[in-house]
Amino acid sequence: MTRRKFTSKFKTKVVLEALKEGRYVGSPPKGYSVGRDSSKKPILQPNHEAHFIQEAYEMYSEGVYNQREIIKHLAKKGFKTSKTVFAKIIRNPLYYGKVFIKAHKEEPEQLVEGIHEPLISEQLFNKVQAILNKGKGAKNTNYKRLNPNFPLRGFINCPKCQKTLTASTSRSRKNYYSYYHCISPCDTRISAEDAHAWFNSFLKSISLDNNSYTLLLEIIKEEFKKIDATNPLGPKHYEKLTGLKDKLTRIQDLFIDGELSKEEYQQAKKRCQVLIEELEEKEIKLGKKKEIFDTFKKGLTKIQTIEKQYSTGSLDQKIKLVGSIFPQKFEFENKKIRTADLNPILLKISSIHGGLQRSKRKGQTKKNDLSSMVTAKGFEPPTLRAEI
Repeated sequence: MTRRKFTSKFKTKVVLEALKEGRYVGSPPKGYSVGRDSSKKPILQPNHEAHFIQEAYEMYSEGVYNQREIIKHLAKKGFKTSKTVFAKIIRNPLYYGKVFIKAHKEEPEQLVEGIHEPLISEQLFNKVQAILNKGKGAKNTNYKRLNPNFPLRGFINCPKCQKTLTASTSRSRKNYYSYYHCISPCDTRISAEDAHAWFNSFLKSISLDNNSYTLLLEIIKEEFKKIDATNPLGPKHYEKLTGLKDKLTRIQDLFIDGELSKEEYQQAKKRCQVLIEELEEKEIKLGKKKEIFDTFKKGLTKIQTIEKQYSTGSLDQKIKLVGSIFPQKFEFENKKIRTADLNPILLKISSIHGGLQRSKRKGQTKKNDLSSMVTAKGFEPPTLRAEI
């Protein structure tokens, strides 16, 4: 074996070992620079362009922007890249913390956990890949330039075939007519003027005035107090938890001393662990109370001015706002938006708000009446996880 071949094989071995340890080897991709860890070995570290990578993934995950539009949008903010490089960026698993290893000899290609800091979540990466892969096989996929005349394009589902409606403008001899419409052979067509009027009417119906906002916030606070009262974690709870943990330790000691068989030990251990997990789960649920309350409060704040936000916002702001209200798109039903498509938090708040408005018309605006209405609608904060 020549010296050159030996050196090449040695380098390949060193590189493979580093990759298998989760240490990326090579030129850093955009968003990362090469730094040094505590052992002075090279490691990827997020740099000043990291937030552009995050924004690129978030924009693409909305399913509204194509790659060219995102590149153009980011270029205005100072992020320069080519179409080729950008295509690699939104396919690179490094960004969610994985290191790709090519197949070598008898070893297949693989993804290993990287030791570098990820820029995005695996969930966001997978969402982008799903959109990319869907685009490859979809014959009718046709991304068009974003048009301020069609802020709802990409969000409306066809009530007949469930495909996403596109939009266009046609011309008669004297006038132009704009529509949100499906793709042939489906003949669904909605006047853009009607669609926008129905959407604005919907926003108006869920917008809160100051009195409604204050009252709803107080009601939600009271409901959380009731949850505390019905699910207290008093001294007995912690005494029981401590006792179970001590018992588990004693069981382990008995097994080590040979006083329990392996089967007896496993059964006793399992019983204790189940009880401990149940008690700890209660702590976790109540510990998230503030987080859930803040989510509700955020939802209230958002819909307090939602109509104004939409009417005065830029096209980009309108698209983001619609996306936050309808995570999975929406349909028009009898000239109205089907509320079942709403963000879960907004759906809960808007249903309470609707009851509040009906109570006002009947002259029943007492807090107690409205609080009972909240309970009747199934106020269960721990089940709500969607962020607005």
